[in-house]
Amino acid sequence: MKISIFAGVLLLSAALMVLGPEPADAQFVNANSFEYKHINPRMTPGSCTNVMYRRINRHNNN
Repeated sequence: MKISIFAGVLLLSAALMVLGPEPADAQFVNANSFEYKHINPRMTPGSCTNVMYRRINRHNNN
């Protein structure tokens, strides 16, 4: 019984290592991608509405 518990704990530990948090570099890339897609200081409220409308329509059509 002790061996099966140990095997279960070992398997769970291995799964958590594989599925663990992203490396720091991946988080940096994701943050830059978010800023590129969502932050545009030159955008006016009207153009923001138009862009959002186009993106929603494109997403719903696929």
